[in-house]
Order: sequence, then structure tokens, then C-alpha cells
Amino acid sequence: MDQQRVDIVVLKLARCHVAFELNEPRIDTPKYLSVRPLTLMTDLERDEFENGGHGLAVWPEVGSRAMQLVISADDDAFSEGWLVVQPSRYRFHTSQDDGLCVRIVIREYLACEVRWD
Repeated sequence: MDQQRVDIVVLKLARCHVAFELNEPRIDTPKYLSVRPLTLMTDLERDEFENGGHGLAVWPEVGSRAMQLVISADDDAFSEGWLVVQPSRYRFHTSQDDGLCVRIVIREYLACEVRWD
């Protein structure tokens, strides 16, 4: 696996998610980018990845998809902070509690995390 090529794809996905979901376009280099299999994480790392960053430290911008999801709490696709695009294939979570953060899980195997200040 060519890690640099994978990182470029993950970064493109993360940029699209923060732009669309949070209305925060970012073309700068992130401060943190991680791509690794979920199976290589310890239980503590997996729990932090799956459950961390769900608090609303900052309210989303009015009119953004994130604000719409906060208002419509009965949306089935949005559960426990993760937006499930296709079950067992692709899900992601965006947050703004400590800078911008996007977490992505591909095929319930590959865990990706991108953070900006």
C-alpha cells in the first residue's frame, strides 16, 4: 500500500466533509492525519475513536448540515454522532470541539482521522 496516495484520498474526503457538513472549507495542511486498521487499535484507542469528540463545544454555523442534524434529532442516519452513508461500508463523524476533526470508517476496517486547528 502506498501510504502517501491513501493519505491524499483521505485528506480529500475530510476536506469535503468539513466543507459540506460544517461549512468550513479547509485547503491548508491539517495538523494531524491518521489512517490505520481498526483491528490494530487497542480497546482504549478504539473507544476514543468511536466515542470521542461528540460534545458540542461550538454550535454549528446556521444553515450548515451540522445545524440541520442538531435540529432534527429523529434522523435515522445520524446516530451517536456518526453519519452512516452506507451501512458497513462508509460512515463519518465531524466535530468542532477541539478544532475541526473528521473521523471516517471505511468498510468497518480502515479508521481515518484528520484534524485542523
